[in-house]
Amino acid sequence: MDFLETLPPIPWRDRLDEFLTRCEDMPVPAREDAHAMAQSLCTLLRQAPDTVKKRFPLPEDDTLRALVKSGSIEQILLMITKPVGIMTSRAPSGYAIATIAVPELEIENSFSSSNSLAHAMTGAIAGAAIGIIAAEGERGSTEG
Repeated sequence: MDFLETLPPIPWRDRLDEFLTRCEDMPVPAREDAHAMAQSLCTLLRQAPDTVKKRFPLPEDDTLRALVKSGSIEQILLMITKPVGIMTSRAPSGYAIATIAVPELEIENSFSSSNSLAHAMTGAIAGAAIGIIAAEGERGSTEG
């Protein structure tokens, strides 16, 4: 038995926190790095709690595969954010910012990237997902 198999599973929120830290630590991602981060986010969202999946649903598998194959990562991220909406901006210099708001949970999260819209969108989604988990946890602990 592998040593790692004997360790307790890491909670989803902790994996998402680690993912967001990696996004933040990537100051100037290469295109392939930003795309890899977006694909990792899709993997995380597939395993997400229902409260996150409801707000950030993944496209159907066939659609997702076709968009990944064509390199349309930003389109995937736009589809994921359709239920909540996302505001994005990219300057001629490459600087990009993405903002997601979930008003019913009083969440507004922005993430910027020096050169990648996909990176900014990925970070904004991850940050908003963390906010959703925190808000839903607080809501659940105050109801009852």
